[in-house]
Amino acid sequence: MEKTRRLVIIESCFNRDFKEHIEYAEKCVKDSLNRGESPFHPHLFYSSVLGPEKRQLRTEAGRELEKYSKILAIYTDLDYSGNMFEAIERAKKQGRSIEYRSLNKN
Repeated sequence: MEKTRRLVIIESCFNRDFKEHIEYAEKCVKDSLNRGESPFHPHLFYSSVLGPEKRQLRTEAGRELEKYSKILAIYTDLDYSGNMFEAIERAKKQGRSIEYRSLNKN
C-alpha cells in the first residue's frame, strides 16, 4: 500500500528580490519532501509564475490551499516576516497544527 503524503503549507522569510530567500525556500521544500510530505510554499511557487504585480491573486490562491492542509511549517532560520505572523494567526484560528523548523540544527 502506498504511503499518503500530508499536505504542508510552508512559510519562510521571503522576498523574491533576494537570492538568499529563494534558495532558502527551495531548501525548505526539499526538507519537507524528505520528511515524506507534500509541501507547498505559496510565496516561492506563485512569485515565480505571477510576478510582483499579481500579489492579491497570489495571496488568494495560497489562502485557498491552506483549507486543505492540516499543518503549517514555519522555517525560522532567516527570521520572521509579517506574512509569517499572519499565517500563524490564520492557522491558530483554523485549528491547524503549527510546526517550527530550522535547517540549521546546530
